[in-house]
Amino acid sequence: MTTKRFEKAYFEGGKGTVYKDYANDPWVRTNYEIIYTLIKRFNKHGTLLEIGFGYGFFLAMAEREFSTYGIEISRYGCRKAKKLLKKTRLYNGEATRLMDTLPLFDVILGHNVFPNMDHPEKCIRKCYAHLKDEGIFVMRVPNMSSIRSRLSKNRFYAFKDHTNTALYTKAQWKKLLEDIGFTCSIYTYVPSSFLKRTLKRTPFVIMPSIFHHLNLTQTIVFVCKKRLKNT
Repeated sequence: MTTKRFEKAYFEGGKGTVYKDYANDPWVRTNYEIIYTLIKRFNKHGTLLEIGFGYGFFLAMAEREFSTYGIEISRYGCRKAKKLLKKTRLYNGEATRLMDTLPLFDVILGHNVFPNMDHPEKCIRKCYAHLKDEGIFVMRVPNMSSIRSRLSKNRFYAFKDHTNTALYTKAQWKKLLEDIGFTCSIYTYVPSSFLKRTLKRTPFVIMPSIFHHLNLTQTIVFVCKKRLKNT
């Protein structure tokens, strides 16, 4: 992964990425709040690692209840996050290299970061190795199997980000995760911008896992656990 792709121009201006103004985009924080609500269904405390934390907005929420760590390839993003975060341990560089120096985690997550990687399976294997047996791995990615994706084709939002190199279908992500050793549940948000904003801090913002088959939303969230030998 080339670090130059993820400096200031990635977060500001909208040239070749989905962000025109990452810092002030209300949907950035809304999506983070929804993911945090989902995580707390499974783990309410413990150690948490975010890969690709941007400016640190998600970690700013999580560090109130978790012992938090973050890895970010962007030096610019790290500088921004250091001004915001009070307790989180931050690391700048590639996750696959840095994770070997870190402890095991109760939660490891990435928001739309794995499609940016040339070989996401390598990083996900590291995540598996650094996850506690009862921990969860959470991955939010574009839903390339969604109705909107199929209708929009190359106008779908994921194609606006030229740093995306691994735009896999839902089935491809699921197979990759299961081949590594995870069992997966797939979740989607409520299919309405108004409802997302209104319900973002409530359990109702996440639809039951079975609804992902409808492919109504342009984003999906994998919540994964280790497939232990005695289960």
